[in-house]
Amino acid sequence: MVSCCNKPKLLQNGLTRSAYKITEYAINVASKDSNNKNLDTIVITNKRFNKSNKILAQTRHTPSDGQKMETNYIYNRLGKLEKEIVTMSIDSLPLEVNYIYNNNLLDQTISRLDNRNERFEQIEKYYYRSNNTKEKTTTSLLLIRLNTSDTIINSISTSYFDKKELIKSIETKVYNNQKLNSKTVYEYDCETLTGLKHFNQNDSLTSTSKYEYKFDRFNNWVEKKIFENNTVKSIIKREIEYNWQY
Repeated sequence: MVSCCNKPKLLQNGLTRSAYKITEYAINVASKDSNNKNLDTIVITNKRFNKSNKILAQTRHTPSDGQKMETNYIYNRLGKLEKEIVTMSIDSLPLEVNYIYNNNLLDQTISRLDNRNERFEQIEKYYYRSNNTKEKTTTSLLLIRLNTSDTIINSISTSYFDKKELIKSIETKVYNNQKLNSKTVYEYDCETLTGLKHFNQNDSLTSTSKYEYKFDRFNNWVEKKIFENNTVKSIIKREIEYNWQY
């Protein structure tokens, strides 16, 4: 017998085959006709990939207000992601995310956003097992007051990964409001994410999310239904444009 988890190995684009473009439509099911993209679509995301199946650019567009966010990905000569440049239609200055490596492994990412008197930083630190598989990451949100150099840690989120580097859980601590502390547990079926469980600061279950998929003939999902507390809330439809020559 063939195990249900004997799935094709995914490429760096998250698919089983090479593709040059993915378009995703996030649809709000609260409306009457969830198949009408013009009326129901709340976010449209376009992703473009290079021949190495690495993402080159991503654009997120919200039709309701016309806002757009563009992310461009820059790689070094070794093909490792070096920088993200994020541009939003409502901001004049782009946000940069810098990737820092140590012994050929991603060590941390740092993003900064400066205002007149304050700087917001997000620092994500990576930790590995002895076999170089990712064990956990910590993401710190910092507020730095430029006139005094005081640093305030707003929150720290710790993500834990299994030996296949699938995320198992995220624990978040909010230092100025412990009531916002939370934990999210991820559930899988044959390495496909099927649900989330959300817990509050007292470790009490507050909500659940479930995912149902439709797949194309290459075993890549093209529709994902998202249920919250057993009620469908949204649908993500995905159009994949494959590189047929590869």
